[in-house]
Amino acid sequence: MVRRLSAHPSIVIWDGCNECRVVMGTSTAVYATFVMTVVAQEDASRAVWPSCPALGWTGGVHRLDVLPNGKALTTPPNGKTIETHGPYQHGAGFPAVNGAASLYLFDANIPTKLSPTATGLRYPNVFASEFGAVVYSSFESMAPTLLPSHWGLHGGQPDDTCHGGFSLSCEGVNVMAERNYPVDNMVDVYFGTKGSAYFNTTGEAIFKRQLYQSMLAQALNIKSNIETRRGSNELGVIVWQYNEIWPTGGWGSIEYGTPVPGQVIGGRWKPLQYLYKRSIFQDVMATCGVGGQCYVRNDRPGLPFDGVVEVMALEFASGASTVLTTVDLRGRAALPAGPGVTKFSQSTWQP
Repeated sequence: MVRRLSAHPSIVIWDGCNECRVVMGTSTAVYATFVMTVVAQEDASRAVWPSCPALGWTGGVHRLDVLPNGKALTTPPNGKTIETHGPYQHGAGFPAVNGAASLYLFDANIPTKLSPTATGLRYPNVFASEFGAVVYSSFESMAPTLLPSHWGLHGGQPDDTCHGGFSLSCEGVNVMAERNYPVDNMVDVYFGTKGSAYFNTTGEAIFKRQLYQSMLAQALNIKSNIETRRGSNELGVIVWQYNEIWPTGGWGSIEYGTPVPGQVIGGRWKPLQYLYKRSIFQDVMATCGVGGQCYVRNDRPGLPFDGVVEVMALEFASGASTVLTTVDLRGRAALPAGPGVTKFSQSTWQP
């Protein structure tokens, strides 16, 4: 596999295992002593990493770039986690093969809870390799795979009976029970508690509203998550996941689609993808949180930021925007080159 794939320029790093942690002297040590040792022998041109999440290496790689140095790969028995995995905002409120049938709500983290933190390469930092929030796709992607009588988050049918562990076994005829994830709690947290009548209703108009609310909920959840992370000394964030693999409840910010009559072709953006491009994955970003605490962050290596930052709040209901704070970062006040150079400031705005 390494010989087949190593010529691909998109491969940045080889990782030993997912959702496990390599600890020497245990069964997971095989990922260091055998798996990644073989990988390093086959491709010494790329960095190697023990697992997701991980505490890093204590031997076998160069400290600066994590390229293999030919020595034995070893990991520390304990210590500070430098790569995190999760958390994930799972769905709830409807019996399905994944998620919880009982409705549970969660903290929306809007406005975000921010506090001034020392950031930059010289401070201990964290890389977030995977986290996410459940979501559905648009009506144009979902509807062609369902009968019109099933156009609704609960399928317009009696609930299935689901039991088991991580991946549930469901018995019944409800077509949405096999669609992986419920999103009742996502809609309730960000748009107010709707009740069973809302989710049980079917039809084109209500299904479009339900699906769009689930996509906005995912966008708001991940937006506040990333803004909180970038307000600390996290120097990398990867969201699970990018593209859906079929038109269902999933984690992606890009829709699945095939040349089936009536269905949109894959690659269509969900709202979250627009927020990635507009702000939360920009090299220079700004936001404000609880109590008017704001920050501007420059993650551009080798490039300072010299300019004025204007932070605005958008009211969803009316579309009206309000300027919260203006930060002048010109001249001597310019942000130095990044990554992780952050300027905190206090706004008089109160949520």
